[in-house]
Amino acid sequence: MKTSDICVIGVIYAVALFFFLQTIVLPEEAQTYPLGLIAALAGLNTLFLIQCVVKAAKAGTLSVHCDFGEIFKGMQAVQFASVLIGCGLFLAMMYTIGYYAAAVIYLVGTLLYFRMPKLWIAMTLVTLVALVYAVFSLFLKVPLPTGILFA
Repeated sequence: MKTSDICVIGVIYAVALFFFLQTIVLPEEAQTYPLGLIAALAGLNTLFLIQCVVKAAKAGTLSVHCDFGEIFKGMQAVQFASVLIGCGLFLAMMYTIGYYAAAVIYLVGTLLYFRMPKLWIAMTLVTLVALVYAVFSLFLKVPLPTGILFA
C-alpha cells in the first residue's frame, strides 16, 4: 500500500465525520440530502480502501511504502501556494461580498493566472453561475452567503 493512499483515505473519513457531526445538529427535515452525500462519500472511500488492500494482497505484501517523492516530483510550489492563498482570499471575499461575486473574482483570477483562454473563462463562469443558481437557489432553496456588505 502507498502512504499517499492511506493519507487520502484518512482525510476523507475525517471530512465525512466532520460533516456528519455538523449535519446532525440541523433540523431533521434538512438532514436527508447531506446525510445521503456523506454516506456516498464514506461508501466510495470504503470501496477505495478495499481496492487498495486487494491490490496490496495481490502484490503479495501489505507493507506500506512512501510514495510522496514520486507524487510531488515536478510540483510547482509557487503555483500551489498561489492557489492556496487564493482559496483563503475567496473565503474572506465570500464573507464580505457574497458567494457569487467572490466566486467570479476567484475563478477569473485563478484561470487568468493559469493562462486559460478567455473564451474558456467566460464559458466556465456562465456554467458555474447557472449551475449553482439552479441547484442551490431553485432546486434546494439553500440561501448562499450574501456577504456583510450586501446583507
